[in-house]
Amino acid sequence: MGRQQKDIYELGEIPPEFHVPKLMHAWAIRRERHGRPSSAMQLEQVPVPEIDSDEVLVLVMAAGVNYNGIWAGLGEPISPFDIHKQPYHIAGSDAAGIVWAVGRKVTRVKPGDEVVIHCNQDDGDDEECNGGDPTLATAYRMLFGHRPHIVKPADNVLVWGASGGLGSFGVQLCAVTGANAIGVVSSDDKKEHVLSLGAKGVLNRKDFNCWGQLPTVNGPEFADYMKESRKFGKAIWEYTGKKDVDIVFEHPGESTFPVSVFCVKRGGMVVICAGTTGFNLTMDARFLWMRQKRVQGSHFAHLKQASAANDLVINRRIDPGMSEVFSWADIPAAHDKMLDNKHLPGNMAVLVTSPKPGLRTVEDVLEVSGQI
Repeated sequence: MGRQQKDIYELGEIPPEFHVPKLMHAWAIRRERHGRPSSAMQLEQVPVPEIDSDEVLVLVMAAGVNYNGIWAGLGEPISPFDIHKQPYHIAGSDAAGIVWAVGRKVTRVKPGDEVVIHCNQDDGDDEECNGGDPTLATAYRMLFGHRPHIVKPADNVLVWGASGGLGSFGVQLCAVTGANAIGVVSSDDKKEHVLSLGAKGVLNRKDFNCWGQLPTVNGPEFADYMKESRKFGKAIWEYTGKKDVDIVFEHPGESTFPVSVFCVKRGGMVVICAGTTGFNLTMDARFLWMRQKRVQGSHFAHLKQASAANDLVINRRIDPGMSEVFSWADIPAAHDKMLDNKHLPGNMAVLVTSPKPGLRTVEDVLEVSGQI
C-alpha cells in the first residue's frame, strides 16, 4: 500500500513522491517573544510556502545550528520582522535535503535531486553535508575572497574562536593551503582539538587581559591595556618567528577587535564577518592609518565560492567537524547551548526529516523509518 497524501505529515514521515502538503511543522519565532532561543522558538504548524517561478522547495533532512538563528530569536542586531514583514520567522541558514518542487523557470535542479541548499552539490551524509554551508563558505570567502589579501602558503593567520564551527574551518583552510594558523580558544581543554585540525599553535585568551572596548587612548587604563596587548602579540610571535600575522580571521567583534587591528602586520588585513560579543567596534586608529592596515567586512559567499568550499568537503580535504547532532525536539536547546558558548568544539547539526545520523539517501530514510 502506497503512502497516503495528507494536509500535514508527522515529523519524519515522507510524503508520497513530490506531494506538497498544505502545512508543515516549524520552530517559529514571533516578534512578541523575542529572547533566548528556548523561549523565542515555539513549535507551530504553518503553511508550506508557495514557490515562485525561480524558486525551489526542499524537503529538509538535516540543518545546521548557526548564530543567525540566535540573532533572529533575540531580535538583535535587527529583528528579522523589520526586514521581511512576515508574522513569523523560521530560523535556519543551511540545510541538506531533497528537491521536492521547482518553479517553471528553474533548470539547474529537478525534483529528487539531493542538495546542499545554496550549493547544489551531491549531499553525502546529510548531517555532515550541511556543515559546508554557510559556515565553511563564509570562512572560505574571508580567506580567499578579498584580493590581494588572500591566504597563501607560509602566511600567518590569527583565528579567533578556533575550536568553534567558523574558526575550525578557518584553521583547516589555512592548513590545506599551507598557511600557519594560530588559533585562539577560551580554555586549555580545546587546544588539542585545534592542533588536530592543523593549527601551528594555540593560545588561551584567558591568559591575557586585553579584551573589550579600547580604553581611552592615553587614559588611566590605556598603558596596562597596551602592555597586555603586546604580551598577546609576543605570544603569537612564538609561533611565527617574531612576525606579525598577515591576516586576522575576526568574528567575535567588540571584545577582540582592538587587539586584532593592533596585531595584524603592516599592510595586513583584519577580515570580519560577525560580532558575536557585540557590535560596538573600537580601535586605535593610529595603528590603522600609520601602518596602512586594512579592515574588511565579509558576508557569506557567492555561488562559486560556496561551491568551491563544498568541493573541499566532498573531496575529503576539509573535515565537517561535526561535534554534536541534535534531534528536532532539541533545536531551541541547541541554539541556547551555542549562545552560552557551552557547545563542544566543532559544528552542530539538527535532524529534521532524517531519523538518525549517517543516512545518505531518501531511500535510506524510508527504510529506517519503516515507510517502505
